[in-house]
Amino acid sequence: MGNLQVKAIRSREKKKIILPWILYDIQLFFRRAIQFFKWMPTIWGDVQRDHSSIFDLLQKKLELMHEFYSGDLPHIADKDDVAQEIEDVLVILRRIRDNRYLLVALEDFDKKYPDYNWNHWMDEDKNGYLIMDKDDAADQKKMKNKAYRLSDKMEKEDLDNLFVLLRKNIQNWWD
Repeated sequence: MGNLQVKAIRSREKKKIILPWILYDIQLFFRRAIQFFKWMPTIWGDVQRDHSSIFDLLQKKLELMHEFYSGDLPHIADKDDVAQEIEDVLVILRRIRDNRYLLVALEDFDKKYPDYNWNHWMDEDKNGYLIMDKDDAADQKKMKNKAYRLSDKMEKEDLDNLFVLLRKNIQNWWD
């Protein structure tokens, strides 16, 4: 074989080797671009002033992982179990982010006092300090305080359960 023929064969072999890598890089670029656009609204809404942004990021990540494990791409045998574990965490996380604990805790109060005027439950005293429940009867104050404590307890339990489930499972969520 001549030197020219050897170079032609090597050139074809290089193309066979290089072409899949180029296609892979193009595919990876588009996959990452799609990921960027999936994350953009979450990142755009990020603020540094409170903890809600951390929950936003965690929820987005878990939703994307749940979507992945619920699909056909994972190679692990227990992908359905992993998807369910992630869904369990997402349920708790959504409850925390919705922050409706006080509304749930005040259901008994609302049943007992359906005509309660919630628009005037805070007022200012002569020094400008806020006074809560100024015009409430003793029973109303007692029921509201009980609801406030219940609300705090429910939120704390959800936070504890969220982090217990994450600590227990997060290192097993990989493919």
